[in-house]
Amino acid sequence: MPDLGPGLPQELLDHIIDDLRDDFATLKACSLAFRSLITRSQIHLFATICISSIERCRCFRSVLNLNPTLSHHVRDLEIIYLSSWVEGDTDLPYILQRATALRSFCVDSPIEPLIWWTIPKATVNALNCAFCLPTLVRLRLSSIEGFRAPFFGLDTNLQHLFLNDVLLAKTELEHDLRSIDLSKMTASTTEIVLKSTTITHISLYSALISQPRSVFSRSRKLIIHNSGITLLLAASLTNAAMQLVETIELKERPTASVAPSSWFLYDFTTLPRLQCLELHFTLGFIHEYYQFGIESSAAMRKILDFLTSNPSALRIRRFNMRFTPFRFFNSPTPSWKDMVEELECAIRKKCRTLDEILATRAPSLLVGIELGLPISGWRHPFFLGPVDEWYRDLEVKRDVWRKMIYGLMPLTSQAGGLTTDVIPDVEI
Repeated sequence: MPDLGPGLPQELLDHIIDDLRDDFATLKACSLAFRSLITRSQIHLFATICISSIERCRCFRSVLNLNPTLSHHVRDLEIIYLSSWVEGDTDLPYILQRATALRSFCVDSPIEPLIWWTIPKATVNALNCAFCLPTLVRLRLSSIEGFRAPFFGLDTNLQHLFLNDVLLAKTELEHDLRSIDLSKMTASTTEIVLKSTTITHISLYSALISQPRSVFSRSRKLIIHNSGITLLLAASLTNAAMQLVETIELKERPTASVAPSSWFLYDFTTLPRLQCLELHFTLGFIHEYYQFGIESSAAMRKILDFLTSNPSALRIRRFNMRFTPFRFFNSPTPSWKDMVEELECAIRKKCRTLDEILATRAPSLLVGIELGLPISGWRHPFFLGPVDEWYRDLEVKRDVWRKMIYGLMPLTSQAGGLTTDVIPDVEI
């Protein structure tokens, strides 16, 4: 393989490759063209790995057999559809044992739930070791049934633990909770979604959450989704984290009903360290633009209902709202201009009422109103449209958004308590 020869410092070449980190085809070409570009190109090429079948798993192991050092480049690992291929697999433990620099790890089975006890012991052991990696900061487990409580006794130090439809095993739960040291697992942020579940599963989680040393008791941020019957755990989660929680985020799922939401009732002044309360909404373009307007208006109604039911929410330091538009497959691709105009029209009337409520507490209450832009790319099906239009000129978009919100919220803005922002790369 040829080299570029003298004249170009390696630091400059590395910087050029870093600028190409999102261009897979060019990175691949660079890694094959010149010896001096191989290592830096491979760092980005293998930074994110998704294994979705037994064939892909075998293929990636073959790659690692040829060049074991590539495993050290893996930072973001996704294992999906595991329920359909885990029983016949012998390669995943090998991969997990060598991917020792993970920062983000996801195990998901979106079509058919993964039954935890069907996973071979060697794979379970390898998964548990990966969960405990000192480099790991984000862990997402999704669509798992029969999950055992000893997981919550693993020695982890995460920034974000996300449990999405992870159903606990009822068998020996009480014994497990008595026999494991729950104080070893820590996560700054804990996030829970329980969509397809029953009251029995809620009671199992309640038993876990109520343990004084559980990971939930040491969370500084709680993310609670308004999905299924997850809200039945909201008060328990908040009580568990009462002494340390600094931020509570209530989040509407993309498929959430536009019907009025009861959220949950709580006296937020009883949380000594709570600084910020956030309400996040995802607003969909589905078949026709008018659906976006309906969901936007419903989101404003839910905000007003929440503040009416929870007046103590106005007595904390900061109250944030975020609206994130997205589109489903085969739905129209909205332009930036159309989206802003549709959103302004949908929320204008209710913004007057919201402005009057929030202005009574400004500037002691800081109010943030944000527009989220979902992550773009083929792996993220909720992206809005052309990247050129939606993800460039962010400063211009921030200025447009600020002027729109300040116009809708004159009382709060004049009181000096209003801030706005446009947030890119929001996960749906």
